Amino acid sequence: MKEHSERIPRIIYSCFTKVGASGLGIDTFELLKGIHAQGALVKGVFYGNRQREIPPERLHLIRLHPVYPFSNLSSRYYYPLKRMYLDRVTARVIRQEGCDIFHGWSTESLRSIEAAHEVGGIAFVERPSLHPRVATALLEEEYERFGVRRARPLTGWLARVDAVARDLTVGIEEIERADRIVVESPFAVETFRDQGVDVRKVIVAPRAVDTKRFIPSEANLDAGVFRVVFVGQVCLRKGVPYLLRAWSALRLPRAELWFVGPTHDDVKPVLRQFDDPSIKYVSWSDDPVRLYQSASAFVLPSLVEGSAKVTYEAMACGLPVVVTPNAGSVARDGKEGYVVPIRDAEALQQTLLLLYRQPELRRQLGAAGRRLVQDYTWDHHRATMWAAYQQAASVGSLPRA
Repeated sequence: MKEHSERIPRIIYSCFTKVGASGLGIDTFELLKGIHAQGALVKGVFYGNRQREIPPERLHLIRLHPVYPFSNLSSRYYYPLKRMYLDRVTARVIRQEGCDIFHGWSTESLRSIEAAHEVGGIAFVERPSLHPRVATALLEEEYERFGVRRARPLTGWLARVDAVARDLTVGIEEIERADRIVVESPFAVETFRDQGVDVRKVIVAPRAVDTKRFIPSEANLDAGVFRVVFVGQVCLRKGVPYLLRAWSALRLPRAELWFVGPTHDDVKPVLRQFDDPSIKYVSWSDDPVRLYQSASAFVLPSLVEGSAKVTYEAMACGLPVVVTPNAGSVARDGKEGYVVPIRDAEALQQTLLLLYRQPELRRQLGAAGRRLVQDYTWDHHRATMWAAYQQAASVGSLPRA
């Protein structure tokens, strides 16, 4: 593939989302804009379109699909079926159009990787979490700790349509076959190294934040109430029980802990143990900027994470953050916030107490966080990925062990 270094690589990109929609749809749209601006986008394969900047001829949209009749199944089985169909369609597009680079996402790219290799292309797989074996082990330990019964993963050929089993089957097979693996943090890289993956093919591409939209408010750190916000899925994976224990033990006057996000069944028995009026549950916020601006600090004690975008948003709004190493945050301990061990309620308690008692420290850490995330823009993310595409097109596949 030496000749690829002298021309723009032709890229096919696919993702199980609607490009331009909220959440992952925004992330994919921001990267796709950069690929298209470079004149490199052959096709983007998606389940819908919510934007107008990428022209329709550059998109292959799946509107009607044969797995729709199964939509009444649990998402644990229906989503894998949709991912399998996305993969099948993308593989067909790759063989029809040809490409130098294919970029897809974990557990929905196995056939597409094969097709990319058939046409002489390089396959990128994005994994927005830890290595599947590490992530699964951490979650299984947590379920056992809290006595949560989890449905056993399906086996045999049925494992392909079970989201739990699929991570350990298709997800690992993709990691083995892909030429490049995109992760979100150095911590994630270490989990791949520990599982014997050649880290030369692992690319760190942190998430990004719109620093013009997410901005600080001077009022937030000086408000009469010390308000700590947690934003994300309220579940065992996010370390919620340890945060609840820490907060309830503090019993701080004029203080609130807000959980903003959907609550999972796995943590509901734990929530019922904490009857504390200072703890608020909000299923959704339609104005996340105002939410962060009304807070004094942000906390995310995750056990399994890629690099949650909410931490970037909180830092851009000038909040000190309290995270774990596993959260994959760009925040550094003692500089933009604090990094505490996973499953450590006492460390969370002491850190929150420190922030409660020292408003000036909160301001210093929050200001440092705002400065740091100024470098983590979508332009930075696009530049990181474009450099990776160019390097891969020039060098090609790495030697396999």
